[in-house]
Amino acid sequence: MQFKWDRKYLYWGLTAFAVILGVLVIYLVLTNLASIFSGISYVLGAFRAVIYGIVLAYLLNPLVKLMEFPIFTEWGEGIFKKKPEKVKGFTRALAVTLTMLIVVIVLALLLWMVLPKLYESIITLVGNLPSYLASARKTVAGMFTEGSDIQKNALSIFDSLKDSITGVFSTESVNQLRNIVTQLFTSLYGVARELVNLIVGFVVSVYVMMNKEKFCAQAKKFLYAHLRTGWVTRFLQKLRASNHIFIGFIGGKIIDSLVIGISCYIMCAIFRIPYKELVSVLVGVTNMIPFFGPFIGAIPSALIILMVDPIKSLTFLIIIIVLQQLDGNILQPRILGHITGLNGFWVLVSLVVGGYFFGVIGMLLAVPFMAIIYAWIKTNTETRLKKRGLVSDTDDYKEIAYIEPATKEPVYFSQMIPESAEDPEDGLPPEKRETLLIKLRKVLKKRAGQRHNDE
Repeated sequence: MQFKWDRKYLYWGLTAFAVILGVLVIYLVLTNLASIFSGISYVLGAFRAVIYGIVLAYLLNPLVKLMEFPIFTEWGEGIFKKKPEKVKGFTRALAVTLTMLIVVIVLALLLWMVLPKLYESIITLVGNLPSYLASARKTVAGMFTEGSDIQKNALSIFDSLKDSITGVFSTESVNQLRNIVTQLFTSLYGVARELVNLIVGFVVSVYVMMNKEKFCAQAKKFLYAHLRTGWVTRFLQKLRASNHIFIGFIGGKIIDSLVIGISCYIMCAIFRIPYKELVSVLVGVTNMIPFFGPFIGAIPSALIILMVDPIKSLTFLIIIIVLQQLDGNILQPRILGHITGLNGFWVLVSLVVGGYFFGVIGMLLAVPFMAIIYAWIKTNTETRLKKRGLVSDTDDYKEIAYIEPATKEPVYFSQMIPESAEDPEDGLPPEKRETLLIKLRKVLKKRAGQRHNDE
C-alpha cells in the first residue's frame, strides 16, 4: 500500500515538537531557578541607580502634585510673559525643589532626633540585660507556689527564652556584628558604589519627575505602535486603577504609621515608659504591615519593657490596644477609606502568602498587590457578564438560584416552586398543570422584582 502524504501529519509533528520543547524549557527553568535569579539580579544591578530613581520618583509624585501651587503658576506667568511655554516647567521645577527639600529635612530630623536615642536605648538594653533577666526570673518565680510543678515548668520556659535572648545579645554576637560593620566600611569600593547609586538615583528621580508627562507619552506611543489598540487601551485603564490603589495604600499607610509612632512616643513619655524611642520606632515601622503589624511591634516591645518593669509593660500594652482601636476605627477609615476593596479573608491570605515568599517586604506589599489582582478579576468578570447580558451585581447573586440558559433571566430563590406544588396527584392534565405553573412563576417573578426594587 502506497503512503499518501497529508498536511495534517505536519501539523501533528509540529504540535508534538512544540509540546516537547515546552516541557524541556519548563524543566530547565525549574532546575536552574537559582542561576536564573542570579543572572537577573546581576543585570538589574547595572540599572540599580535608575531603579532607585524611578521608585523614588513614583513615591514622591503625589507630593509633587500637591506642591504645584497656583501661586507658582502666577509667578511663572509674571516672569515669562513673552514665553508662556516655560511657565509649566517653572512651576514643576519649584514643586520638585520644594518636595526634595521636604524629604531632606525630614530625613535629617530623623537622623538627628531618632537615631542617637535609638542607639542609646539599644546600648543600654544590651548592657543591663543580665540584671533585667535576673529581675524578671524572680518575678516569674514569685508568681507561683515555691517548689510546685507549675513554678518549675514556668522557670524552665523562662530559662529557654533567656538562653535565646542572651544568645542574640551575647558579647560574641555583638562582636561579630561589629566585625561585619567594620568589614563593610573597610570595603570602600562597595560602600562608595552604593553611595554613588543613591546619589545618581536621587538625580534620576528629579529628572523623571520633571519630565514624567513626556516619558508617559513615549511609553503609550510605543505600546500603541506595536500592540493592538484595544488591548493597550484596556491595559492603560487597568494600570491607572492599579496606580490609584497602590500609591493610595502606600501613602496612606506611611501617614497612618507616622501618626501612630508619634502618638506612641507621646503616650510613652507621659507614662514614663522605658525605651520610649526604641519601642515607638518599632511600633511605627511595623504598623506599615496590615493585620499582623501591631502584634509584630507590640510583643517584642512589651517583652523588652517587661524585663525592666512589669507594671510599665502592662501599661504599654494598654496604650497599644487604645492606639490600635483608634487606628482601626478612626485613622485608617479616614486616611485609607475603602481603597483596597478587600475583606479580612483576602487580606489575611495575601499577608500569609507574601510573607512566606518575600518576608517582611512581601507582607508590606502583599495587600496592595492583592487589591490590584482582585480589582482586575472583578472588572474582567463584570465586563464578561455584561457582554453576555447577565446580571453583574454580586448582591443579586445572593438571591439568584440559577439563570435560565434560553432566556438568560435569573430565577430567584423566592420564585422557585416547591416540589409539592408540582405533585402530579392533583388530577390535572399535564398541559393544564404546565400552564398554571408558568403563570405562577410569572407572578412570583413579578413580585420578587417589585420587592427587589423597593429594597
